[in-house]
Amino acid sequence: MQQTWKGIAALIMAAALSLGVAAVGAAGSSNEPRDTQGAQLGVPQTPDEHFGRAAYYKEKAAAYSQEAETHRKMFADYDKKHGSPGAKALTAQDAAITKMRKHCDDYMKEAETLAAQAERFAEFHRMLGEEMKTKK
Repeated sequence: MQQTWKGIAALIMAAALSLGVAAVGAAGSSNEPRDTQGAQLGVPQTPDEHFGRAAYYKEKAAAYSQEAETHRKMFADYDKKHGSPGAKALTAQDAAITKMRKHCDDYMKEAETLAAQAERFAEFHRMLGEEMKTKK
């Protein structure tokens, strides 16, 4: 279980760093995360801020999905070159391939989980933005 959390933390850090670098480059010198309209992330107070947050999470979901797909393709290429250990006696190479398969499977699952969560956050903020907009 602890390994799973370490994997999640590593994936979140990698994604945050890659997305954070893009946000800082687009928005200026602040290293505060920003939404797609350049507003600093904090607690959204207006419908537009919620819509911006929804767009931000949509982008994150797409990035996580792309990360999973990239890893899936990488593994498929690796598997084509090295094969998959079958019922034969495992060699050291086969053990490494088995370990690589587990790493890739875990990584893809975590990225897909994060993508699904980001999609839910996007929908939540879109809903709140719509709700606030109709109350005005």
